[in-house]
Amino acid sequence: MNFDASYLRYWGKSRKTITTGDNYHLLVYHCLDVAACGYVMAIENRFGMGAVLAELGLSSSEDYRWINFFFSCHDLGKFANGFQRLAVHPQSPLVKPAAGINTPARHDTLGFWLWDKLEIDWLEGQRDIFPALPSDQRDDFVYALDIWMAISTGHHGIPPDKPDDRCATAFTKQDIHAANEYFTVLCDLFTINNFPDEWKTKAWRKKLKQHSWFLAGIITLADWLGSDENNFSFNSQPMPLAEYWHIACEKANKALSTLPHASITSRYDGHQALFPFIDSLTPLQQRAANLDISPTGPQLIVLEDVTGAGKTEAAMILAHRLMSAGKGRGLYVGLPTMATSNAMYQRLGKAYRKLFSDAARPSLVLAHGARHMSTAFRQSVWQTDESQDAYYAQNDASAVAECNTWFADSRKKALLAEVGVGTLDQVLMAVMPFRHQSLRLLGLHDKVLILDEVHAYDGYMVKLLEGLLWFHAAQGGSAIVLTATLPATLREKLLSAFAGGAGFAAANPSVDAGYPWLSHLSSTGLQEYPLQTRQEVKRCVAVNWLSDVEHALNLIYRVVEAGQCICWVRNTVDDALMVFLRLLSDGKTAQQDLLLFHSRFAYADRMTIEENTLAWFGKDALPEQRRGKVLIATQVVEQSLDLDFDWMISDLAPVDLLIQRAGRLQRHIRDTQGVCKSSLPDERHSPVLHILAPEWQE
Repeated sequence: MNFDASYLRYWGKSRKTITTGDNYHLLVYHCLDVAACGYVMAIENRFGMGAVLAELGLSSSEDYRWINFFFSCHDLGKFANGFQRLAVHPQSPLVKPAAGINTPARHDTLGFWLWDKLEIDWLEGQRDIFPALPSDQRDDFVYALDIWMAISTGHHGIPPDKPDDRCATAFTKQDIHAANEYFTVLCDLFTINNFPDEWKTKAWRKKLKQHSWFLAGIITLADWLGSDENNFSFNSQPMPLAEYWHIACEKANKALSTLPHASITSRYDGHQALFPFIDSLTPLQQRAANLDISPTGPQLIVLEDVTGAGKTEAAMILAHRLMSAGKGRGLYVGLPTMATSNAMYQRLGKAYRKLFSDAARPSLVLAHGARHMSTAFRQSVWQTDESQDAYYAQNDASAVAECNTWFADSRKKALLAEVGVGTLDQVLMAVMPFRHQSLRLLGLHDKVLILDEVHAYDGYMVKLLEGLLWFHAAQGGSAIVLTATLPATLREKLLSAFAGGAGFAAANPSVDAGYPWLSHLSSTGLQEYPLQTRQEVKRCVAVNWLSDVEHALNLIYRVVEAGQCICWVRNTVDDALMVFLRLLSDGKTAQQDLLLFHSRFAYADRMTIEENTLAWFGKDALPEQRRGKVLIATQVVEQSLDLDFDWMISDLAPVDLLIQRAGRLQRHIRDTQGVCKSSLPDERHSPVLHILAPEWQE
């Protein structure tokens, strides 16, 4: 071993201030650290990595030498003198800053340029970076190698930019020689003496491209793990790379042991495990329990039914069946707002454990921009050390919902948890040009995706939603879509997007679809089923028109005097505030019985208001909690929140929103005192939706 080897004169990690230990970590050591993390993840099939590699024909520890090799090349760009000059260590044997050197691009792009330079020289016979490969076979593998190197060098959350000639100004001849020498040593270290013949084929390269975002997410994660100095201490002392590789593997095993292990899915034995309170299934839930999910490949199921028909429970039944059948190892529920996400998080916290074996400790993560404000989520986070594990015992009431701190410390890692609940934007960022989108796609891989309230999105969001379904289907993932009011054109768009990503024949949904309706798209085609609505939610809601605010206020006064509860959904925050202040000033309703709920509150206040809203008007609210209560709100209450009002007023709005609002009017069956009942009849007055609108004119 030549300890003066040129590739040992480059740093990969450097300290800005002098502390204990070495001041820098050799570049090649850091590269091997990351490769070792990738290798251990493959061996242990972390995040389904082993299964994806098996699809690429890499199914044994011997095959994983390719992961070792390509992951060891992720930081090629740091061989650039333009990068090395960012941290100077004057008393060290490292390369010195050279004159006339620039840093025209990020080191990931510089790395891809360097690979391109070495590859061209190799093809022209000027270099021998893969000594064992005959020169007449080199052209056959160029395309596959380029894909691998783009994945490897694009480890900072985005693909490397297309390199141009300016990148050459970052390198000296010595840098390029050192990288070439490093390639040669890697080939010897990992026994790179031939390439698989299937790498020549277009079909295999297409499959590699299909999995490229997943693998980019894996290498990003491996780079994060391999950069943690708690597990990979800095080392500036030269040693043979074969010797350091063993050290790196030991450290990688230790680093990976701190990550939460994947939970084992439980067997589906009926809905009672998830929902013991459901004695008899609704027609929608019955169809979900009996639907034929045996076809291979990804599946899309669209559930359309009235509010209160049990769509969430039906989706969870389907998700459990899909996971039990090996068609998913986790779950993510995407909703339109933070308020609806918080409510779903609370609901799912009581049932999600039953998706997994009794011995498992699955993580449930809340994924949106203000989740740190959620008391329920903050209290659910637990550390991996023994003291914390002992503090939150599995049968502890405080641990109804749990999330390992490893998933909770970064929104970028949140989707890697087994079960996630959050806003749709968190998953849409997986298919948009956001940094670390590959890590989000890794989190969605092999998950059942549940999208609730899809009717709530505008045309722009729908276009993004189509892209998400296309990408999720292309990764082999299944999805369940829930809606109460789905236009036929939107149903067709969602089905077509999923079919395109999965490679299915074009889906042609029925133009005469009924309601309620279930659409099931799989590799065998599109199956559609008309459904019945359960008797308890079949209602005739009368519509009454109010021509001015005074009439609406008078209705509120009468309802309060009768000891019932009412909600007025206004279209703007200003209008809601105006009515709330008017009710306060009139003094006919006690201030403690009035509640204002809109999206402009400081988030801490909004969380409190949301909790009060659910306490006053939720399914389990007691009669004394509901009596004489008034909620003035905006659109924040019209979907996903399980609220039940005796009376409702709505500003004039598009009909799909009016239907959503009407879904919160006498949503549950109650007696005359307001106590929840399990069966009909509802003993309250017939439901009436009062709509504030201008007087009718011819």
